[in-house]
Amino acid sequence: MCREDMGYARSCSRYNSNGNEIGTAYYDTDGNRAAVKGAGYAFTGRTYIKGRLIEQRYYGIDGKRNLHSEESYASVKYQYDANNGKRISESYYGTDKEPIISEKYGCTGFLYQYDPYGEVSY
Repeated sequence: MCREDMGYARSCSRYNSNGNEIGTAYYDTDGNRAAVKGAGYAFTGRTYIKGRLIEQRYYGIDGKRNLHSEESYASVKYQYDANNGKRISESYYGTDKEPIISEKYGCTGFLYQYDPYGEVSY
């Protein structure tokens, strides 16, 4: 059965030894890679350091970096505060691994600030 609403029949995820999902691939009913409908990618890759997600990448059916059509970037990188582990930034990159403006957010990334209670302040 193919999920016509999503553009693929099944997905398969891989995990590292810590249980973090490091990649997901999407397939059609014949077992070929399929692009997620509305997003344009066929598989993802994720990198973790010390249990924290530091990068997520999107790839097309051909295996090359591909823009996530909803987010308008091919990868996103995250940085964390070394003392408290809170996310302090996220940055968006294109297929050429250069910074790119996300059409969804209208910027190349975000810097996070926290109030005295540890909540994100805007």
